[in-house]
Parts: sequence; structure tokens; C-alpha cells
Amino acid sequence: MSRTPRITEPSYELMDDHGGMSIIYRQHGFPSPLVRWHFHKEYELHLIVASAGKVFIGDYIGNFHPGSLFSPGPTCPTTGSASWLKAST
Repeated sequence: MSRTPRITEPSYELMDDHGGMSIIYRQHGFPSPLVRWHFHKEYELHLIVASAGKVFIGDYIGNFHPGSLFSPGPTCPTTGSASWLKAST
């Protein structure tokens, strides 16, 4: 039985400059290929709107929930794990 190797080093994410635009907007859910242990030279801004879970930013580990805002700096490795929250009826 083979085991999947554990990823301990963040992967480098090369960002497309999208024609020289200064801001790139991405919206995604979870799971997503964008949610992985990674870093890049750009700043990031994460606004959590509909999930809760754990966030890993550099050496910080904490919880997130709707309304959480994170801003990792350049070369700061980040990832997270989430579970979707059900909308109240």
C-alpha cells in the first residue's frame, strides 16, 4: 500500500499580470485548486463570505468565518481548509 507524500514546502504560484492590471480578482469556493500551500511575490487580500475553517498564513494558524479578512504579504505562504456553512432559513 503506497502513501501519498506529505507536502511540507509551499509551491511557488506564478501570477499572470493580466495585461498590466494592478488588481486581480478571484472568487472561488472550497474545495478548489487555488486552495493549497503556496506563496508568490504579490500581496493577497482574502475576504471570507460563506465558510468557516482553519487558515495557515506563514507561522500563524487560526480560525476563519464569514467576515474574516486576511492580508498576507509577498512570499508569505498561505493555505486554508474550510467547511461550507448552511444558510439560515
